Amino acid sequence: MKTITINNFKQFHAKVERYNDNMRFRGVADKNFGLIPKIGRHEFTTNYNKSGIYQDLIDYEEYLMLEFKKYAPQHLTYSPQSEWEWWAIAQHHGLATRLLDWTDNPLVAAYFAVSDLHSKADAAIYVTDCTMFNSNIEDVDSPLEVDEVYIYYPPHINQRIVAQKGMFTVHYDPTCAIIDKHKNKSGDKYFLEKITIPNECKMDFKRILNLYGINASTIYPGLDGITSYLEWKTLHASRKGAE
Repeated sequence: MKTITINNFKQFHAKVERYNDNMRFRGVADKNFGLIPKIGRHEFTTNYNKSGIYQDLIDYEEYLMLEFKKYAPQHLTYSPQSEWEWWAIAQHHGLATRLLDWTDNPLVAAYFAVSDLHSKADAAIYVTDCTMFNSNIEDVDSPLEVDEVYIYYPPHINQRIVAQKGMFTVHYDPTCAIIDKHKNKSGDKYFLEKITIPNECKMDFKRILNLYGINASTIYPGLDGITSYLEWKTLHASRKGAE
């Protein structure tokens, strides 16, 4: 995987403008984080079955979704019309699934990369070509049934998906990270690049993103996003004349 380090927002902009419209972006707070869905990460794969009641990770994942469907309806303003929509909503609200969040907006990805100013790690933005993935979800009833990495573009069923310009890769093996050595069923290698952002640059990135209207209040529509934004704005955003 090609990795480049950028040291300011100008370099980031220069890099992004060279990409074509097929590129999708994922921001991570630590450059060492791989492209592994939450359900496939170490904390889940090693701890999910301490009770011994689940046959395997898929069984556990199915249980989580059944429970989500039980408790979620009273909080939803929209009734999901398919299994895929249920999974999209669950993923966007933090449930561990085999879906991995991406966006078609590089500024949104940059926000997710630099938003945690308490972390001392260098951040990163992954870039991939969406045409490498199977998008024919109408052929599959559920994310649990995929037999390769799919890409899913959910309908605009909640404000977060709209605000974050979100879509998902759906992993047939959620414990296996996407890497550019892997191939799809057509034999094409996945295109991947990684843009790293040094820790000392994150504050300035976040300040500039705010000038572009990318902040907690726009990424997370609602009162929680507003309060998070106001706290950051009053404590940090006034630096270098941002406000």
